[in-house]
Amino acid sequence: DMSIGLDPNYSEAWYSRSRCKNSLGHKSEEILSDLGKSIKIGGDEYKERAREDWNFANIRDDERFKSLTRK
Repeated sequence: DMSIGLDPNYSEAWYSRSRCKNSLGHKSEEILSDLGKSIKIGGDEYKERAREDWNFANIRDDERFKSLTRK
């Protein structure tokens, strides 16, 4: 959160926060919102990373996740 506060356009901070929220059991909406921001700022690299990231295995079948990370 501190990194985002310092630079809200830092895509890696949004991605990391989405991973942390997922690990801590936050709501899918919060996780996907942060992941979406990382993708919007950082581009397709974050789509690819999310598709392959084991931290997102529990939401990988969610249609919103699929839509965000579609090639």
